[in-house]
Amino acid sequence: MHPGTLMGGKAGSGRGMSHNVSILLLVLLVVVVVLLVVGTLTGFAGLLVKSPMIAVRAGVYNASSSTAVIAVSNIGSDPVSIGPSQGAAIARITFRVTSPANTSEPVEVAPFVTNMSWTPGTTVFIYQDANGFWVTDSMRSRLENTTSGPVSPFTHGIWAVSIIDGKTGFLIVRFPVTIP
Repeated sequence: MHPGTLMGGKAGSGRGMSHNVSILLLVLLVVVVVLLVVGTLTGFAGLLVKSPMIAVRAGVYNASSSTAVIAVSNIGSDPVSIGPSQGAAIARITFRVTSPANTSEPVEVAPFVTNMSWTPGTTVFIYQDANGFWVTDSMRSRLENTTSGPVSPFTHGIWAVSIIDGKTGFLIVRFPVTIP
């Protein structure tokens, strides 16, 4: 076979690529593979975003004899913040609730939250009042704060709570909570 031929074809017949182009493409392929491996392992120093891992247990918390709120316990997670981020190393999360009537509402951070970081072993509470849905780290603080009005009871039925990555907007976990 003559150098520069492909599968026995004539040299210069246009049926193949030059030796230099094939080497260049091979080098380019190796560089792309190396970049993908390095990017997967290191996250390209923040260019590839990794959502936090979160394990939760949820249930109903009786804030009063007539008002139940949703309690979400962190039973294991990466460091997360329910409010403005606590630094680049701590991911921010947001919450959404979906009613039994399939209406989805955002859950805002209550103005009197004392601890923005949500760590394993701690619980946050989702409640509603006349101004919307809120998340707090202390139901006692909310119940003592009467300037926001009374806490409203959730409609009876199955609610869905979604935890969303605050940076990417991706859903991390969604789980049902039955309000009796």
